[in-house]
Amino acid sequence: MKKIVIVGNGGREHALFWKINNDFINSSAQVIRLTDNCEMVLEFCQKESVDLVVIGPEQALHEGLVDRLREKGIKAFGPTAKAAQLESSKKFAKEFMQKHSVATAEFHSFKGRDKKAIELIEHYQGYLVLKFDGLAAGKGVYVCSSLQEAFDSLEKIFLNYGPDANYLIEERIVGPEISILGITDGKDIALFPPARDHKRLLDGNLGPNTGGMGVFCPVPNFTDEQMRECHEKIISPTLKGIEKENLDYRGFIYFGIMLTSNGPKLLEYNARMGDPETEVIMPLLDCHLTNLIEACLENRLGIFLEKNPIKFFPKYAVDVVLASEGYPQKIQTGKIITGLEKLNPETLVFISGARKENKNLLTTGGRVLNVVCTADTLKQAVQNVYSEVRKIHFEGMQYRRDIASQNKRIVILISGRGSNMEQIVHHCQDGILKGVAEVVAVVSNKPEAKGLQVATNKGVTACVVKSQGKNKNQFEEELLKCVQGFSPDYIVLAGYMKILSSSFVKNYANKIINIHPADTSLHQGLGAYEWAFALKRKNTAITVHYVDAGVDTGTVIGKMDVDLTDCHTLEEVEKRGLSCEHTFYSQMLYKVFTSKEI
Repeated sequence: MKKIVIVGNGGREHALFWKINNDFINSSAQVIRLTDNCEMVLEFCQKESVDLVVIGPEQALHEGLVDRLREKGIKAFGPTAKAAQLESSKKFAKEFMQKHSVATAEFHSFKGRDKKAIELIEHYQGYLVLKFDGLAAGKGVYVCSSLQEAFDSLEKIFLNYGPDANYLIEERIVGPEISILGITDGKDIALFPPARDHKRLLDGNLGPNTGGMGVFCPVPNFTDEQMRECHEKIISPTLKGIEKENLDYRGFIYFGIMLTSNGPKLLEYNARMGDPETEVIMPLLDCHLTNLIEACLENRLGIFLEKNPIKFFPKYAVDVVLASEGYPQKIQTGKIITGLEKLNPETLVFISGARKENKNLLTTGGRVLNVVCTADTLKQAVQNVYSEVRKIHFEGMQYRRDIASQNKRIVILISGRGSNMEQIVHHCQDGILKGVAEVVAVVSNKPEAKGLQVATNKGVTACVVKSQGKNKNQFEEELLKCVQGFSPDYIVLAGYMKILSSSFVKNYANKIINIHPADTSLHQGLGAYEWAFALKRKNTAITVHYVDAGVDTGTVIGKMDVDLTDCHTLEEVEKRGLSCEHTFYSQMLYKVFTSKEI
């Protein structure tokens, strides 16, 4: 009987355990899970004459468990400690990327309170990413938007890892993220379908970062062309680099990629499967994982794939993570989990932090359960998984309700304070647009626009495409790339003081929306409130309309009358009008997105 050990006790390892058990459903094999205590694993594997060890967690790889097992003549799947530095050392990884032309953000490495680090933070005005150079359980990365935030984050690194800590300062890049995972023998690679993780604790991508609150796979709007570009700029040069540096990398590999306006850029490597990505990839894998592992260990993956192409079920998988109260800070454990017996037979539950005690299943960790459903469509998989989640209960249970959300994706363009933008974000997060739309980015042509900080404070990605010093074609080409990187369903203008060209508008025909503080048949362009006040009008209008190549000439979506009879100054006119804009704009967006009046 073949003996296989899975090292690690999280949801990822449970999913691997489930898949490998299924590989041997018609043959004889014993699959065993062990914790990532290296000494205990070594002792057990020697004593029990284990045939294969598959290592899940990064710490065991970093500590050289693969090297030590192989020294004892035991087959171990995973990169050696030297190769695993692609994850365990941010500096090693970034220098590797730079050396082998892997597309990534610019970076600089420092140690301790280096004067040049302070100067660089000031140069970037705090708009940067700080990374501790080492394993930090997902807690060593700080995405900063201001000088204060950057200096505070640097102090946290010194507090947590010592005054002489090594760290990186990186250029901050923006765009949607994608996880591409694969299995490799260090020369060839078999890729799994791309997945998208949800890192933030709360709906709408708010709250603190976590290990992952849910994931879906594959990603519908990730195109073949984007995949080709990721392969060309990231995956292929990585494999060439591994081979060139003679790294013994036979294991899983994870590429955390950001799709920027300048193409895909690598954020990080993981030297193992992601968690919770594993929990949705394994149910879709329509071939034996163990055969792929054996081919990698024998350095013949390319030959194996020629005769046995990797296959996947043509379905979607969605994972919703159920977490303990207090996660990701101070968690409460020991709570009884109920309702699992009510789940449909085809529903999968992978345990991340729970244990059996007497007849009860008790919570033991921050992330407790991964509830996974598959279906022919993403929409159905989402409906299925949330129907199942509602059957489960434990005290303090928390989970996100927007995993694989079908909300309309909005990019808002601003040039100034962004008061309308702020209200739209509010309505998406906690108002009439909640569960209907989400603001995926706020983009300004002016770096000094106050609305950028407002967006950041609300947890929305904010970025700048400078218009100053560029001709219109150059600026709009950069703007279009930036916007397209967020894959928006709609572009919303909120105090955006540039006229979009007809070529830009054609790219998003009937998908660009603007608000104008007048009846567009009576007044177009700037100064609408001044116009109404100068004419001593007793009323004006707020118009929401689609954008075409003209100035405020697009098809009207809706119009709201504004009474000005008791407004005696321009300031009063503007105040009255803005209070109407802040409500009416979101109402009209709701109408567009749902085809319903509010």
